[in-house]
Amino acid sequence: MSNKISEVTRRNIFDFIQVEGFWWSGRLDEPDFLSRVFNLDDMPSLDSRFDNAAGDIWQHRINNPYDWPDNWIFNDERFNLLKCDDSTFLNFLCEMVHPLVRPDTSEAIKMVQLFNDNLKTDNFEIIEKTKISDKPIFVGHLKLTGKDSIEKKGVDIKKILDAEYVTQQINLMESSIEAAPHVSIGLSKELIETCCKSIFEGSKEKYNKDWD
Repeated sequence: MSNKISEVTRRNIFDFIQVEGFWWSGRLDEPDFLSRVFNLDDMPSLDSRFDNAAGDIWQHRINNPYDWPDNWIFNDERFNLLKCDDSTFLNFLCEMVHPLVRPDTSEAIKMVQLFNDNLKTDNFEIIEKTKISDKPIFVGHLKLTGKDSIEKKGVDIKKILDAEYVTQQINLMESSIEAAPHVSIGLSKELIETCCKSIFEGSKEKYNKDWD
């Protein structure tokens, strides 16, 4: 499946990060930051003295921090940020503005705004999903706006709405399972019923509307 976020957009975002002087790993050491997105232990080392990427990144960015340029990550073929799948790229951007990485909310919001200035050309955006300790947590997604998008992508919109509903129900179940297990059980039943009805509707099969 081809990417929808172009290499041009990705390069523009990385250029912005460098020009503005934002440290991509925030307050975390680079290996700790990258471990939030990638499994460094399973990625190859470019240094024969080490078994994996975790080892050589530590050596050349922590032990000897001037071995590699500060923004080496943007061109490292192991991570392939210019051509990796859209979800990985968006996840990388969202981790850059996670409060554990970047506690300054105003700085994080500024970065998100500038990310979105570039992502909008490919019809993507980064939005606030929730909060932790009153600080925003961001997610990236494909934008579906306007009459044309709604008419041409009705099926995709339905899938997205269903996905949001499922996520909401699961979050509610998890939050109530200890304090109010009966509520969690009821939500589980409702979720299963909704999924089953969606399958029936998707396959154009008839079912009893009063089915319980």
